[in-house]
Amino acid sequence: YCNMTVSVLGGHRNAGVGLMEKIHLQSLLIESTGYIWVQMWKNWRDAQSYCRQHYTDLLTINNSEEQNQLKSIVSSSAWVWIGLFRDSWEWSDKRSNFFRYWAAGEPSQSSGSSDCVGMSTTNSGKWIHESCDLQCPFICHGCEGFLNK
Repeated sequence: YCNMTVSVLGGHRNAGVGLMEKIHLQSLLIESTGYIWVQMWKNWRDAQSYCRQHYTDLLTINNSEEQNQLKSIVSSSAWVWIGLFRDSWEWSDKRSNFFRYWAAGEPSQSSGSSDCVGMSTTNSGKWIHESCDLQCPFICHGCEGFLNK
């Protein structure tokens, strides 16, 4: 469920603008997608906790269409966390999804603290296996029924 509202990209609908300016200056709802781009710098685990507390979870990318949509949305940021992590490379929200968009040579065979995945907008949106301790912006997904009303 969603317990907060976010500012809306492109000046579309928003409610309680004063409150939203105070609470979510750093979050953008991407209209009609259910994606929330959070422009705060957090490591992967803290980003996951934030998404689960305020929205649903870190973003699961289901197909190439969604991947292409995201590439254009986050083009001003070089790197963003997504919900994929190594535990047999599963999505944070536990959905079964086999879509992958790895950069060449990824995922690396090393393990340990580098078991999280981010999307590199400087490499055509390709996914890179990175240290979970790296701090960067991230994308959550929200409850679409609420967000798309």
